[in-house]
Amino acid sequence: KIEKNILIGIQKKVALDFYKNQIAKTDLLYKTFDTHKIEADAVYIYDFSRHEVIYSKKETEKKGIASLTKLMTSLVSSKLDGETKVNIAPGMVIHDDATPLSLGQVWKKEEIEKIMLVASSNNAAEVLAQSVEKYTDKKSVDLMNELAQKYSLLDTFFNNPTGLDEDDIITTNISTAKDITNLGYIAHRSIPEITRATIKKQYTGKNPNGVTYTLENTNPFVESIDNIVLSKTGYTIQSGGNLIVLYKSNINKNLIGITVLDSTKDGRFEDVLSLIERTDLYLELYKTRNITDI
Repeated sequence: KIEKNILIGIQKKVALDFYKNQIAKTDLLYKTFDTHKIEADAVYIYDFSRHEVIYSKKETEKKGIASLTKLMTSLVSSKLDGETKVNIAPGMVIHDDATPLSLGQVWKKEEIEKIMLVASSNNAAEVLAQSVEKYTDKKSVDLMNELAQKYSLLDTFFNNPTGLDEDDIITTNISTAKDITNLGYIAHRSIPEITRATIKKQYTGKNPNGVTYTLENTNPFVESIDNIVLSKTGYTIQSGGNLIVLYKSNINKNLIGITVLDSTKDGRFEDVLSLIERTDLYLELYKTRNITDI
């Protein structure tokens, strides 16, 4: 009977400690996030080191994702051998973007993947998608949707490899802030040599003729984020401003993922920079209050 009473006492203490921790966490979250105005309609902040949701808002609501699509395009393309040569054939360079791809050139596949992610090149996405179809004899979007299912990104669907919307009303590719955060993590772990190119303000390479080119990152604030490991932008009029970043927190070096969807073209950058600041504040307060998981 004494042992039973001791066990009950321990269980009550554990339950009470857990309850206190949850109250403390809720209080911290309210003070650092809920009182802050951001433009994004959907937000997801996840600590991949602790496997913990730090903050979320409409994280499972389906939204247009625009060029965040290219993270999945790069994953599908990565299934081809890294030394695969890609011939720029007629019908591949069909979009108006300032990237160094020209008809008749033969590029290394990995170089085109970097061009696609850094400059968000739609031509690069088309080239990679058509090359994948050539080597696999399967539609690239089918492979993209298969990978989404494989990775349990169950609220994600692709109609094209670029993220461009087909008209002024309907968004073509859809996902959620939660799914995109996980997609970014998968890309970071699966193709780090490619995603590493996204963390610099500029990317410099050489075309097949040996001519040097320099591309501007579509995230102009990328070098303002300490310990960043991945960045990808997305914007269309229909989808609004979208952005995902992964970085290692200055507070505890944990890997943090932040996605904002349906913000404005400029507001997405301000949203993420502010959320990083507030995430670090939360982690610092969390650490100071010695809150632990039970």
